[in-house]
Amino acid sequence: MYPLNRQKALAAGLLWGAYHWGVGDADPIDQVQYFLDYAQPDDKRLLALDYEPNVTRTHRLGPDMNPDQATAFVTKINDTQGTFLLLYTGIAMAGRIPNLPQCPLWWARYANAPVGIPPTWPTWTLWQYTDGAVGPVLPHDIDGIGNCDRDQFNGDLAGLLRLWRVQ
Repeated sequence: MYPLNRQKALAAGLLWGAYHWGVGDADPIDQVQYFLDYAQPDDKRLLALDYEPNVTRTHRLGPDMNPDQATAFVTKINDTQGTFLLLYTGIAMAGRIPNLPQCPLWWARYANAPVGIPPTWPTWTLWQYTDGAVGPVLPHDIDGIGNCDRDQFNGDLAGLLRLWRVQ
């Protein structure tokens, strides 16, 4: 659904991005190539590496991406796209988060505040406070869509547009 949803979102004037769920059982450079071939980003698309446990709510899918693989992925994206992507991660990866301060932090923490930020980052850029079910008593739903992931940007609209390279 990615290509169709991208087309609809852009036609509606929304900012658009793409993320890749990193896995530990595939070469990170191969993962970059697959991601870029599928997402086909241009210079106004925000990219992110989803660095979290490789599990569903009920079972393990495979090994987690390790810090060295994440670093290789991030480096290759920067080499090919000319920008560092966001690093989406959370407390579930504590102790295994790569040292990538050049990547803006997208912190997943379903709490009343984005606590537990790794010392590599002075602060967070985006904070996912709910997955639509778990999280603080803030909006979990969007009219016409229902419950869904919700995030907050750490800044103003001008900063968000700079992050997206729109301004």
